[in-house]
Amino acid sequence: MPLTHRYRAIRYETIALGQYDFEVATRPALSETTGVNITEELLAAETVLAAGQRVLVAPSGRGALAAWAASRVGAEHVTAMDPNAIALESTRNTLETNGLIGSTVMAPASAAIGSFDVGLMSLPKGRALARLYLLLMALAIAPGGQLYVAGAKGAGIKSVLDDATALLGQGQLLSYRKGHRVARFSRPTLDFTNLPAPFDAPGLLPGTVAQHTIGWRQRELAVCSRPGVFSHGELDTGTAMLLGHLEVRDDDQVLDWGCGSGVIGLVVALQTRPEAITLLDVDAFACECAAATLEANGIVGVRVVHGDGLAALAGQRYSLIVSNPPFHSGHGVNLSLTEALIAESYEALAARGRLLLVANRFLPYDRLLRERFGSVDVLTQDRRFRVLQATK
Repeated sequence: MPLTHRYRAIRYETIALGQYDFEVATRPALSETTGVNITEELLAAETVLAAGQRVLVAPSGRGALAAWAASRVGAEHVTAMDPNAIALESTRNTLETNGLIGSTVMAPASAAIGSFDVGLMSLPKGRALARLYLLLMALAIAPGGQLYVAGAKGAGIKSVLDDATALLGQGQLLSYRKGHRVARFSRPTLDFTNLPAPFDAPGLLPGTVAQHTIGWRQRELAVCSRPGVFSHGELDTGTAMLLGHLEVRDDDQVLDWGCGSGVIGLVVALQTRPEAITLLDVDAFACECAAATLEANGIVGVRVVHGDGLAALAGQRYSLIVSNPPFHSGHGVNLSLTEALIAESYEALAARGRLLLVANRFLPYDRLLRERFGSVDVLTQDRRFRVLQATK
């Protein structure tokens, strides 16, 4: 199936980082797509690395900082980690384009406990997610190793540095520029079975999830989530509206695109054969939570895939695609995400197959659906949301 939407277009730009210039790959779906990243500039300026040191970069984003570290210590000594499949692709492309072969590029995992000498952490979006990354980095860095943390004041770096102090002890503020800070912490000996608050909260430590319940047709369903996963800890209003209009046929082949914590896929699995269902998300944390949600409710046989849209699904066909699609890229609205979802869904649907979306009313999804499918039905709406269905 053709996957030619502009959402997938890879472009390169030259970025100066430290004493090097790099060709950095970028995609429209990433929150930082053009220009110099001040956080990465600060980390490159203040981090002290020696050849052969083992370095972990997380989250890796476009891969510029991983390329800088690989140029300093040798590519084979660098691991770049990011939950976003598009970021992982961009990081691989950046490293390969700059001839930095041999680095490890991977989704977050706890397998590399104590394997690194230095960690470079750019501030992710949200304080709870930053705490998750602090724990991830603290696990990965050997005692006595160094963790560098940087980010913007407007994104909460001061609060995150306070959290890092609570976990790791007093650090050293190295630089402050254009509203950004970078600090260094030494990794102490930590007892991960007895962490201080708030790091003892479920879902922060790798391998753990937070759990809450939702009601559906006189049943209580368990939902597992972690920070950074959409609607962490609650059922969002849009998804609840969609579930009220989700009808699944016995012979449907179903894709839950952007599955998040797995709520939609779980409800589908309670209405049809689990083996006929695929859950897909670009975020590895979401896939982890979705699998945990299914397991917590005794559902076996559903396929959960971490990947970038239908490119990860090898040309499979579906009779029903359901989604509460994301529309943010960083802090702004990015309609290219949903444009690609609609275009690729049309190609992946069998004849008379349905695409079911929930959307904020201010978003022009009805127009996008009508342009691709020819018509669209509004199943329900209120002042905030609409549930839309288009049939191929």
